[in-house]
Amino acid sequence: MRTLSLVLLLGTLAWAALSLSPRLPDALAQAGSWPSGTQFALLDAQGQVVWTPGAALTQEALRQAVALRITLPGGEVYLVAVQVQGSGQGLGEVWLTVDDKRVPLPELLHAKGFAVADGQIVREPPAKGPAAPGNRGHGWGR
Repeated sequence: MRTLSLVLLLGTLAWAALSLSPRLPDALAQAGSWPSGTQFALLDAQGQVVWTPGAALTQEALRQAVALRITLPGGEVYLVAVQVQGSGQGLGEVWLTVDDKRVPLPELLHAKGFAVADGQIVREPPAKGPAAPGNRGHGWGR
């Protein structure tokens, strides 16, 4: 069923002139952090938004989610395939591929300077002071 949904999404998005990437595009993966004003949404197989930050994240929305839309403040839009694992309890069950590794969405957001708080995706304040020795982050941009 998920494969059929992904095929339908690819057809719908191709018609809309957007392409679905099976993994986070290098332009986003290599960026140290994403700018304030970056917007996020989960999409279903028809390209319809099933969740945006601030809205209730339901089990139904997670069952339908097949892509994450990332919109940068400059208007660049990226669509990344996601897989939902588990029983639909939260964003920690949304996984995507970054540099050939499967990563839960909250971990990726944290690496890019964002956090999930009360159903919102918010910009984290910059870290204070130097990083601890040996703590170089996740290897994908931060």
